[in-house]
Amino acid sequence: PQVNATIRVGTQEEKLMLFESMLDYRGYEQIPSTKRGCKGQTETRVEQACRNCLNIKNRQTKARDTSLSVIEHIIEENNLLSHKFLVVKLEPNYATDKNLTGLIANQLMAKYQRPVLLLNKVTDFDTQEISWEGSGRGYDKSKFDNLREYLKSTDLIMYAEGHANALGVGVKDVNFSKLIDKADSDLRDYDFTPCYKVDIIYQGSDFNGKDIVDLAELKAVWGQGVEEPLVAIENIKVTKANVQLMSADKNPTLKITLPNGTSLIKFRSSSEEYEKLCSELGCVTINVVGKCERNVWNGSITPQIIIEDYEIVGSTQYYF
Repeated sequence: PQVNATIRVGTQEEKLMLFESMLDYRGYEQIPSTKRGCKGQTETRVEQACRNCLNIKNRQTKARDTSLSVIEHIIEENNLLSHKFLVVKLEPNYATDKNLTGLIANQLMAKYQRPVLLLNKVTDFDTQEISWEGSGRGYDKSKFDNLREYLKSTDLIMYAEGHANALGVGVKDVNFSKLIDKADSDLRDYDFTPCYKVDIIYQGSDFNGKDIVDLAELKAVWGQGVEEPLVAIENIKVTKANVQLMSADKNPTLKITLPNGTSLIKFRSSSEEYEKLCSELGCVTINVVGKCERNVWNGSITPQIIIEDYEIVGSTQYYF
């Protein structure tokens, strides 16, 4: 991700630094340090490049999250979730960097669980013809598995190029409403409910947290063609005693602690979500799908599940 961020949003100097750090005969040359508090000292080019990449990734994340906040407001204000596809048109004053549209579209797709088109306004200099161009992301956890081919089949777009569910998209303004109407009509009976292929299914009251830690320690193995495993935990009892909402910022973190010490973590949660799970007199039963992590604190390792998705399957009220 750090290398990807540097390629997308780094300056030419930062890209050159990264490239040269990968060359055997340049990477370990001593160069003037740019580390804070180290003026006048030297460091290797590869040390500086690694630090640069981390800083660039943080810079990219901040820019992405700032744009995402604005876009989520546009979605709500214009009731865009009433359509089968989530299509967001961005006027020039809200335009996103073309290197970030794909990343932001990914975030929107994951949150709203449907195909996404995130498009900036483009005006042809000669003809003044308006088009909308940007990134498309298909929702690969549904059975709608090829957004590119569907868009091409409509004959209403300028182009849809790339992968089946990660692509660049352009549509002329005169065809924009037609495209939305056609998608709503073609997919009116389509259900985008996510379907997850999991590797292991545990029961909420009966599994070994060490299994989670063991899987988390294999992080270096996962990659293209060897996907990180998903685990499911069924019938988790959530009560006021074991759920909490951490952090008071706009995107708090939800934490559910299980009896065996495993923590279930959901980032970018909300007070509304917390209220749904926090029963004053009883419990809420949920099924969770997530990825394995480990938390290290003061030399102690505890298992964590980073929640990809969950469903509420029941609730019980206790009367005394």
